[in-house]
Amino acid sequence: MANAANLCPTLTFKSWLSSGAPNAFGTVTSYMAGTSTPLATWTDWTAGTQNPNPIPLNSRGEANIYLIPNVAYKLVEADQYGNQIKVTDQVVNNQLITLFGGVDTGSANAYILNFNASFTALANGIPPIYWIPSHNNTGASTLNVNGLGSPQPILNVNGSALGANQIIANQMTEVVYYNGNWILLTVANFTGNQIGTFGQSTTIASASTTDLGGATAHVVSVTGTTTISSFGSSASISAPIYIVTFASALSITGSSAIILPNIGASLAINGGDTLMMEYLGSGNWQVVGYYQSSPFFSLDSLLLSPYTNATTSYTSVVSLTLQAGNYLVQIGFSPYATGGTSDGLSIQFGGTSQWAANSGNFTVVGTIATPLNTIWSPGTYSAPTIINLAANLTIATTNAVSIQGILNLATAGTLVLSAAQSSGPAMTSALAGAYMTARRM
Repeated sequence: MANAANLCPTLTFKSWLSSGAPNAFGTVTSYMAGTSTPLATWTDWTAGTQNPNPIPLNSRGEANIYLIPNVAYKLVEADQYGNQIKVTDQVVNNQLITLFGGVDTGSANAYILNFNASFTALANGIPPIYWIPSHNNTGASTLNVNGLGSPQPILNVNGSALGANQIIANQMTEVVYYNGNWILLTVANFTGNQIGTFGQSTTIASASTTDLGGATAHVVSVTGTTTISSFGSSASISAPIYIVTFASALSITGSSAIILPNIGASLAINGGDTLMMEYLGSGNWQVVGYYQSSPFFSLDSLLLSPYTNATTSYTSVVSLTLQAGNYLVQIGFSPYATGGTSDGLSIQFGGTSQWAANSGNFTVVGTIATPLNTIWSPGTYSAPTIINLAANLTIATTNAVSIQGILNLATAGTLVLSAAQSSGPAMTSALAGAYMTARRM
């Protein structure tokens, strides 16, 4: 059971001679602790009237002596003849005045508090201070309390410097003094590059080594267009996750230092794309999430009317507008009837040779009646035809075909799928339909 009452303190100061008799008409002189500098005492609790110094004692060796709370005194007792009887140093009337330090009067990253504190010197474990900052911090910060020495750094609990916006204007903040630093304790403000939380983004420039560990938080905006081959080695494996957004298009080179998704040796980034990166230690990183600014998946299709008249021709075109990047593309087509030939299913990409350069990456899924080189052979359609998928291709009911593979686009453009059915008495079959999909990787 907790104590229900406390012993009554001595209500009046009393001095005794070595004989045990009261120190009648003796004196008490008050000094600052550890010094010979006089320090005032008071006649009552209001601290309105100072005692004389030395303080005279009455015939019972008594005097009313009130001390300023939390101020250390040295008291020297003497008899009525001036003979020193006793010296008592470090006399402190400890009193918790307040834990609230008020509103700071400094600037961002250099905070200042002046208040009626329960201490006159900085020491480990002095009561925590609750205070209101006037500014958000933008990085490493200091705090000066009551002018006690030079401003001291404010650190995270692990000893690291503060990151941006760990101190928020007008939000109650808590610190405690330890080993020459103020330690930030407010749980709501536990952010920063070593803590592993996210919060407001910090900006760094792209470079061959773009050091994410050097950012002051774990949400990073990367500017510039320099190709990245490393994300540095200064991050902490105890806080390994970073969310990285890119302001502009650039390339990231895959290696053991940057493990990319299974899409090839490099990753083409567009402005607005975001990666979730995990630090594996020893300068090695892995992309564990890829969030793209352009659509992940595009689909378009066309249907051709059944061929019923040898003198009728059909042409239909669909297109997909794609950003630069890597895509898994699939094109499929199916016949309407057996026999005869189809006059063309072609793919175009913005007048460039992007597709032609990647044609070898594609494979056929299904059954086709002619060799693969026939499918890839140049067509007779107007430029910029890149691949003529079915020029003079004999198709049967069972010959539905799809072609798929990876397309690497260095620039944005439009991917066009066109299908044509020529007229003529020999044409006794047609493409009943075709489709095209592009899924960004």
